[in-house]
Amino acid sequence: MTQKEQENFLKNAILIVDHTKNALIALVDLDLQNKSLTFEQFLNKNRHEAYHLCYNRGKCCQCVPSYMLPSGRIIYPAQLEILYDKLSPKLACHGRILRLRAMPPVCCSLAQTGISTNILDISLARCILTNFCHEVFWYSCLQFKGKSLEDFLNLNKHTIYHLLNNNTRCCLCPSGFVFPCDRPQIIQTEWNNMFSSLMLPCTNDRKRSYNGTTSICSVSATLGISIHHIDLKLQNVLLQYCCPLRKSVIDLVEIRNVRYGHVQEARMSDADYKQVFQEIENNLKAIASVCGNIGEVKQKLQDLQNRTLDETLCLQYQNSLLDHLRCVNDIQDNIEICCKEVKTSVRKLGKDFSKKMSKLANEQTVKAVATEVKIRIPRKLDKYYMQSRRQQRTVQHSVAKLARQCHDKSKEVEQQIDSVVESIGDFKTNMDTRLDTIDNSVEIVSKNVEEFEKCLPEIVEKCIDEKGLTMLDIDNHSKENTFVTTSVVSTCVQLLKDNNVLVLTGRAGSGKSRNSLEILRQYKVIGFDVIKLSDLKDFEDSFKGDVETILLCEDIFGRTNNVFTQNSDVEILDRVHACVNMGKTKVIFTIRDIVKRSCKWVFSTYRLFYKSVEVDLCSKELELKLEEKKALFVRYCHVNNFKIIGLNEQENFKDEVILDDKVTVKLNVITLNQVIKTEPILGFPQTCCLFTGNRKFTRLGESFFKHPSSCLTEEIENLRKSGKENVSDKIKYSLLVYILLNGDLLDKNQINSNQMSEIIISCYHNSANYFYLISTCN
Repeated sequence: MTQKEQENFLKNAILIVDHTKNALIALVDLDLQNKSLTFEQFLNKNRHEAYHLCYNRGKCCQCVPSYMLPSGRIIYPAQLEILYDKLSPKLACHGRILRLRAMPPVCCSLAQTGISTNILDISLARCILTNFCHEVFWYSCLQFKGKSLEDFLNLNKHTIYHLLNNNTRCCLCPSGFVFPCDRPQIIQTEWNNMFSSLMLPCTNDRKRSYNGTTSICSVSATLGISIHHIDLKLQNVLLQYCCPLRKSVIDLVEIRNVRYGHVQEARMSDADYKQVFQEIENNLKAIASVCGNIGEVKQKLQDLQNRTLDETLCLQYQNSLLDHLRCVNDIQDNIEICCKEVKTSVRKLGKDFSKKMSKLANEQTVKAVATEVKIRIPRKLDKYYMQSRRQQRTVQHSVAKLARQCHDKSKEVEQQIDSVVESIGDFKTNMDTRLDTIDNSVEIVSKNVEEFEKCLPEIVEKCIDEKGLTMLDIDNHSKENTFVTTSVVSTCVQLLKDNNVLVLTGRAGSGKSRNSLEILRQYKVIGFDVIKLSDLKDFEDSFKGDVETILLCEDIFGRTNNVFTQNSDVEILDRVHACVNMGKTKVIFTIRDIVKRSCKWVFSTYRLFYKSVEVDLCSKELELKLEEKKALFVRYCHVNNFKIIGLNEQENFKDEVILDDKVTVKLNVITLNQVIKTEPILGFPQTCCLFTGNRKFTRLGESFFKHPSSCLTEEIENLRKSGKENVSDKIKYSLLVYILLNGDLLDKNQINSNQMSEIIISCYHNSANYFYLISTCN
């Protein structure tokens, strides 16, 4: 067994045991999130069905006479006791019937207290998903892809047809097609419930239509069909054969069984590892795309591919680094020794030179004394002097020779000293140069660090503002669980595929922000960078030309009045237009209808908006229907501790006791119907949020939805008072009264001047000329 094969097996084990389990648990968590349940509540809700997945040979205390037991055991008692507490209290019927006392201890038990999905392994997670989480698979096929059940049935019509007629070829079957099913899975009644005949069969099938069979090419899904029209058994069959997400779950478990659970030895070749990794990666990405964590899963898979599991190689790298460090230390020690030897040699040469110079000076002194003695010796010694002259000459010759040798030796020593001094000078110069270079480098690095320290807070702050807060808004939007998906989101997503600029307009509180965040969330799932801007000037710092990005520009033209500056903002709009033309940037503008009317010239003048599409949330096509209003109001009620009760139960929404958030507010169906039929000034979504979030507003009942807010009435009253001194405000208030008296209508070309004069006199007790007032205002 090679080291590489063992490493492949270990990576495969990590991929299956950790990443596959985490993916299945994430899918269970998504189903719990969509149902607004904890894992403990989910298990208690399904405890009867879970019990019979283990004990399928006899009925229990919760079984009704018509209950059908499963055909086989799915999980084992040890697995069931992980989920349920066998010591928890039983149902009352369990103790009254004597034969039920001998049932297994987990019969009608409650879930373990505080249990979480982290306790699940692959087998348990797969069992829970395939038996109790049909909704999350339908979510992946319908809402996640923006399709209806009718679209799903038409898309999978050929597969469903062969679930009814498994051994019959149809006009859509390719050559050599064999459906992988040995017996029918659905019955004719179920087929007729899902599909209805709308047209003549194709030419090939008309010849055999006489025998009473239905041709697949002549039918389509029943109009308006929903999941509630299909029983649970049929749903399970459709998901088993037609849901890609469920197929990914089954494939992952099958890979675990074959490639890890029943292997003969702990090794895997490179070819097998690449094949298994590719299969698992595809299935994990499919699940992560639905769960919304595709980026995190890709990073983990990349980390697993790049990491090493070879401990021997790691030790070799460590030893190599230690040897390199030891070698550097030895070089430094040798340099210090050489410097010491050079200093010692210089001192020794200096001493030798001093000794030789002293010796040479003594010899010259001896010569001088000899000359002096020669002059002064008596004449009687001349004879002796002449005899010894030859010896003196010999001595002089020897002294001269010795002096020349000393002189040559002195020059040689001087040259050696000069060479050493020159080497030391070069060494010093080199060291000074290196030190100067190091000082300059340190100074440059210090300046760069200081500049980076100054820029770092701004960079971090901008990063947090642009991406961190955007993701925080999206996560909060999802976790709040008050958003109801309407046709607005799917319409906008479809329009953005063909047009890169979308203008989302509507009155205050109509849902522009929430719908925009939902659009960003769906684009984040498919890999786009999402950024939310509240100021157009931040666009340049956020743009990345090589990354697919979608920008949400929320109320950048102002929330209550137009704040667009033509001199400065027009240049930014031109840059946005250039970035959009590159093809990787999409922009969503949200703007209130009042502000849009005041800056209509912007949208008709600048080329960024020439090919933009506009979606008005208050239009008749996209305004909230009664069913959508009801679903939205009920969501807010569920989140804020409200309860919809029957007609015979007592309401309490007007009682003072509901000011305590812990008290459940009760509204009956009549009040609910009255609320959803209203058209509030603020916008129905925002009004629902205020009504359920502030208990003081709750006590006003349905009148809160019908009457204007106190802020609006206060603003009108301030306008009336200001009209006593300000001519313009006087005309504005009088026009409001004029519009009220004329059925909420105003034709600026046919204003009744006499009626306006009477209104002004009545409101402000003066007889000022109406036309004079108008000309003054102009």
